[in-house]
Amino acid sequence: MNLEQIKQDLRKHEGWVPWAYRDSLGYLTIGYGFLVDPTRGGSMPREVGEFWLNFELQELEKSRPQWPWWPTIGDARQQVLTCLMYNMGVDKLLTFKNMLAFLAGGNYTAAADELKNSAWYRQVGVDRGDLYCKILQSGEWA
Repeated sequence: MNLEQIKQDLRKHEGWVPWAYRDSLGYLTIGYGFLVDPTRGGSMPREVGEFWLNFELQELEKSRPQWPWWPTIGDARQQVLTCLMYNMGVDKLLTFKNMLAFLAGGNYTAAADELKNSAWYRQVGVDRGDLYCKILQSGEWA
């Protein structure tokens, strides 16, 4: 069996779609015809999810704004900002101008307050929101 030939055939006939779509039968699918629709027993294998997570974090590190203050805020705050970039995207995080300005100036309480007063906080809920605000304020991973 020639695995490369099989891959070529599947690439050709399944096609590549880099987002979730409904196939010809209406089932959620992604990539090269990979069924993810739970109504048909589809799902993403955890190994694929872990690969994807690692890939996205590497891409974030490449695309992260080169803030001059980044090294001064410490690992825990950097981790929160990385989680925020992953969750909402870099462009959206850049709209948090006041929070970023407070971080740059070392006013971590005000930065945490800005995050708490955001739509993001209301969307993700108190558990995650309060955790990230606490870390921004304290500089300690909780």
